[in-house]
Amino acid sequence: FGMSIAAALRVTHCRSALARAEHVLEDLARRPQVVVCGDCSASSSASAHGAEQRRHRLASLRLKLARIISGGWQNLSVTTDFDRTVSSAGSMSSHGVLASFNVLDEAYRREAAAVSAKYYPIETDPNLSIADKLPHMKAWYQANHAAMAKQKIHRTMIRQAVREAQVQLRPRAQEVMLRAQEQSAPLLVFSAGLADVIEEVLVQQFGRLAPTTQVIGNRMLWDPSSGMLRGFSEPTIHMFNKNQSQVPRRPDRPHEILLGDSVGDVTMCDGAPNPPHLV
Repeated sequence: FGMSIAAALRVTHCRSALARAEHVLEDLARRPQVVVCGDCSASSSASAHGAEQRRHRLASLRLKLARIISGGWQNLSVTTDFDRTVSSAGSMSSHGVLASFNVLDEAYRREAAAVSAKYYPIETDPNLSIADKLPHMKAWYQANHAAMAKQKIHRTMIRQAVREAQVQLRPRAQEVMLRAQEQSAPLLVFSAGLADVIEEVLVQQFGRLAPTTQVIGNRMLWDPSSGMLRGFSEPTIHMFNKNQSQVPRRPDRPHEILLGDSVGDVTMCDGAPNPPHLV
């Protein structure tokens, strides 16, 4: 048939990967409580209509997976949330890393608790639209950042705080991220947390970050002479504006894997110049 050994190996690899994907999908299909492809209605899956929707979504997911696997790493980018997605569910958040290192004093804690008490009910209010919540979320994060900027935080504290916090990654998260970096696949780590802390966590885990890896979050601005924290980057990133408008170097790949721990994370690929086949 004129097929080279390399081509035959690629076909074999694709078939093996598809077989593994099919096994996972079959397992998902047996679990009615699992959300599949945007199905956010837990009760609908009990009805005949809900079951049909579920079968349709699984079929769509099979097709997407087949395209992604056959396209290979050269056509793939990965976008992932950090807190409780790359890091384990019980691990410290990026803000928690600094709090555990005792660089944030009691005055900060009181101020942060007060703004949280004010804005958290707005974040979770089901009667407000995202558009209604946006200015409040921005005000919440900016108030926290302003309170943090009053603290005596030196940039060298970040490395030591991360080392002592020992942030735990989810099982195989390191393997996936290293594989993406080895294959030069764009890897976008997105967070409404502290980008400096997250970047240091990854550097301590991997040794270095590949040029194809970007950490998008709220950057700490350091005084060039003293090395002390003097503010935060703009625009402020919060849970409702994590999207491609925040990304300076947008990956242009036809296939994308999106990883997150909440429904809100699905917007991380919104605004891509060429919307990819997304899983």
